[in-house]
Amino acid sequence: MARLTTATRTVYYAPTRRRAYLTKDAAAYAEARAMITRKYPIEGRVTENGFVVDSGWHWTEDDRLCKVYARLARILRRAM
Repeated sequence: MARLTTATRTVYYAPTRRRAYLTKDAAAYAEARAMITRKYPIEGRVTENGFVVDSGWHWTEDDRLCKVYARLARILRRAM
């Protein structure tokens, strides 16, 4: 029969996201994504009478913000 034991592991906490991650990279990317989403909120699509008037906007559609996201994640990883 298998025996259960307890173990202490290192986890990385992303405060803006309010969640713990098992890897440093995952925590850095989640924190960067939460920081950018807070500054540039996602706009949902708008419909009127069943027709799409505005398709909405997400920050990943902007190449400049994708580069900022990668740079911010790299900075957060180095800061740990």
